[in-house]
Amino acid sequence: MNMAGDSWTGKTGFAVFARANTPDAFRGNAISTHVQPPQPSWGIRSTSMFDETTTFQITHAQVGADELFGIQVPESQRANTMFPVRTGALDGVPEIDMGYVFRPDQLALLRFFYRGDEKALLLTGETGPGKTSLVEQTAARTNWPVVTVGCHERLELQELIGRVTITEAGSTGWQDGPAIDAMRRGAILLLDEGNFLEPGAVGGLNRVLDTLRNAGGASYYIPETNETVKAHPDFRVAMTGNAIDGAGKSNYRGIKPMNLALLDRFTLGIAVDYLPAEQEVTMLHRRSPQVRQDLIKLMVEVANGVRNSFANGDIRCTMSTRVLISVCAKLSTCPEEKQPMVLLPMLKSTMLFRVSVEDQTAIENVVNEMAQRDGVVLS
Repeated sequence: MNMAGDSWTGKTGFAVFARANTPDAFRGNAISTHVQPPQPSWGIRSTSMFDETTTFQITHAQVGADELFGIQVPESQRANTMFPVRTGALDGVPEIDMGYVFRPDQLALLRFFYRGDEKALLLTGETGPGKTSLVEQTAARTNWPVVTVGCHERLELQELIGRVTITEAGSTGWQDGPAIDAMRRGAILLLDEGNFLEPGAVGGLNRVLDTLRNAGGASYYIPETNETVKAHPDFRVAMTGNAIDGAGKSNYRGIKPMNLALLDRFTLGIAVDYLPAEQEVTMLHRRSPQVRQDLIKLMVEVANGVRNSFANGDIRCTMSTRVLISVCAKLSTCPEEKQPMVLLPMLKSTMLFRVSVEDQTAIENVVNEMAQRDGVVLS
């Protein structure tokens, strides 16, 4: 893919992508559509991989980003935006979210991931801008299974790899953990909030990531069973985390400094930021069309104000996209004429109940001031 051209249309960057250029092929509006995974009737690439113990027959349909993700792509550049789409019925593929909005700059980088040019992806950013959903929704449209692990400080390596168990009959047997399961099936192992992991788990994870480096012969040895597991060519690892660069670390309790050896194995990264205001409004309206448009715009304005205050250190909480989605879902159950009156109570029951009194008061003041400015009557 030609990476020459003009600047990226959105904010991205991590690791080698701190500043990059957007391929002309990926220019366009971030508008998503509902797309069913295509049947293998065109653009088929069939790859067979064989050794003495394992054979993989991999079939992908090559589909343009315009058709998959609903972005605008010039016809002359469509060949440069093709994504591999796995064929057949596969277990563990996420459901398509019809309201999801894709960003062309992120898709340009994700193409490396799904094509297999880079098989380890690191996503960083503040809480709630959609790091996890970005992986899930691109996987949903490319028919790629996802195995998600919610990381925490007590997670041990054996929980990721697997363990010897006792069957109902009283005999012993091996049960794959999520990492080996994803490795066998060619799924994406999604490590959510990976920087909560303890060093012991991280050290073992390096061995898992090393299986991604050699598509023709990568394997993982399980000493308990004396088995060498051949990594499926479609096996991928994605990890999300807050404050991976150390900035703003004090805002997230329990996160651990990232091991440099682990970070070095992630050679593709995306810094996931909140959607631009106009696109966030579009996304919320698609999800909750029953909610008044002026209230959606007001909430997005408030959220961006809160996010800026959080970034400047004025308050100790932020307002994530998932909070806005939840508030809109609650508002959609109310008659349109009553929605302004219940906006603040819904915001309190969704988010403000768990923040300090000082921050709660500050956010309520922002809501009232912006509503008055926009001519929205909340009482």
